Amino acid sequence: MIEASRSYMQAAELLAALAEGDWDPHDVDLHERLRYLAKAVTCAKIDTVRVAHAGEVLQHLEAKLEVAQLQREICDALLQRKGAAPAHGAVQLGKDRYGFTVLQYDEAVRQLNQKLMNISELHERFTEPFHLKLCTLDLVYCSGVNYDLEKLWSDVISDALFQHCPQTPAGHPDLSPASLKETFRSVLSSVLPVTRKYKCKSAYVPLEFICEMLELQSVKVAQGGPAHADVLRGLLQAGFGFAELYECYFRLHSKQLHAWAREGDPLHVLRVICTLLAEWHRSGVHRATVQWRQLRSIANDDIPRFKEELNGKGTAASELALRFRQIEQETQA
Repeated sequence: MIEASRSYMQAAELLAALAEGDWDPHDVDLHERLRYLAKAVTCAKIDTVRVAHAGEVLQHLEAKLEVAQLQREICDALLQRKGAAPAHGAVQLGKDRYGFTVLQYDEAVRQLNQKLMNISELHERFTEPFHLKLCTLDLVYCSGVNYDLEKLWSDVISDALFQHCPQTPAGHPDLSPASLKETFRSVLSSVLPVTRKYKCKSAYVPLEFICEMLELQSVKVAQGGPAHADVLRGLLQAGFGFAELYECYFRLHSKQLHAWAREGDPLHVLRVICTLLAEWHRSGVHRATVQWRQLRSIANDDIPRFKEELNGKGTAASELALRFRQIEQETQA
């Protein structure tokens, strides 16, 4: 009725009040609260020209809707966890791999449906105690608060490894070669889309750190053999450019970490760099562009140093040096 009388700002305020009301979750759950807020935002947008303070109200409602959407994501994540938790009879006391029972997930979901919460409440009561690392990243991105992002991304990747690693019938992690490879593919499928989501704000994606963690894991999965460039290709698919990734991998190589040799593949980063340069060249970059000049500069300045570094280090190093030489010749043709 209010909307019919064209009092859209009044409608927005009423809908916002309904969204934040003290309702029984069986009558108005989180989904309904989100629907009320979305409708309130729509009404406020209509009155942004006619009502003096509408812009301020709209901004407040949009911020509240964004946090409420994160609350729904947390609720969905807990429901997904609940679906995987073991249940022993009607009591449902069996704990999952995170140490929680079905009853604990039910109670958390009930609380999330009971009222709209702010970012601090969501973090302190749900994402932190339930180890929802991706949801924590969403909260940090939304709020802009200071956070140790490398530590958070390390937790995101470690949690993905923990979550996707299958277990043996005895309840232990399955560390067979086939299982490790499948786990790593699942980790890349869950982590790399997140980098695409946040790459517009590079401060939230410590790319070199993420590359280092994922590439070390890829070498572990290869178990002494040459690892594939799955991380690189995944980052390219996520929207990162050749030049950006080259700078990242060049810095990673310059750190001269002993971890690569310790994991059985001291040439791994150089091998990925070689693959990156070859795919960059095959991408059809036009010779009149800045990208071509960047690639040509790398061929002139960096590839000779890579070849010198590989000199006299065995058959695998010689084969890699030949690949670098081929790229060098193709870019200079």
